[in-house]
Amino acid sequence: MLRWLIGHLQRLFCQIIYQPNSRQLKTILRTIPEVTKVREDKSGDLEIKINNFAGTNLLLKIINHNLIFVAIFEVPKQLEVETLLATIIWNDDKAISHNTFAYVTLKSKCVLESHLSFQGGVTKPHLLNWFQNFVDKVPHFQKTLKITIQQLPLMKIIIYSVRINQNQPVM
Repeated sequence: MLRWLIGHLQRLFCQIIYQPNSRQLKTILRTIPEVTKVREDKSGDLEIKINNFAGTNLLLKIINHNLIFVAIFEVPKQLEVETLLATIIWNDDKAISHNTFAYVTLKSKCVLESHLSFQGGVTKPHLLNWFQNFVDKVPHFQKTLKITIQQLPLMKIIIYSVRINQNQPVM
């Protein structure tokens, strides 16, 4: 009897979502203040527009029992090394990158990604928290990317000058 009561109260106060569909996700996403537009593309992924995220494509995909939230940044070909270094720095800092990972694609795109398994179900508050957490991480990742791009030439100069001062061959 007690288990039934606890289960009933949990269902009453925390709606559990077992198999989210695009319509449910659109409704939930629209409750986030920063989200300005949610549109379903031909493949069923949700394209999301967020205030102050110009130049960043946000996608939400449903694959098997996972939600995958992706932010895609266009990167000029000449900045691939700096971008790769920024993704390494991001992934290495667990305090800031928690629950996300970054990588560079072969098509010179930088991607920040987060996964959420809904196998067994997720509550709406947990889903909203995951969305909001990812949205909050995007500007931090952009800052890491920007700082790395700005500072890498300086790092190259320092390494070069240290090698010259130590009479080491310069590559």
